[in-house]
Amino acid sequence: MTRQQVHAQVRLRLVFATDPDLKEIGRKLEKLGMDRNSASYDLRALPIFASVVAAQDAVKKATDALALLDAIENDPVRRGAAIASIRP
Repeated sequence: MTRQQVHAQVRLRLVFATDPDLKEIGRKLEKLGMDRNSASYDLRALPIFASVVAAQDAVKKATDALALLDAIENDPVRRGAAIASIRP
């Protein structure tokens, strides 16, 4: 499996998990990924990149998602429920 496939698989597992926190993390990853793709491949002048506000918002979203993932990881009951909510 290529690196790109792994990233897509992780996002999909999170988005389709039944745990609401994992779903939220998955949705944030999807939005950040779409914005990154736009920044890398869309050659038009896009309003989202006209100021630093969008970049600061993206950093905050990523930071919040990581903090949520850390909170899940550090709580054994929450971690078990999150793992169980991921479909094989």
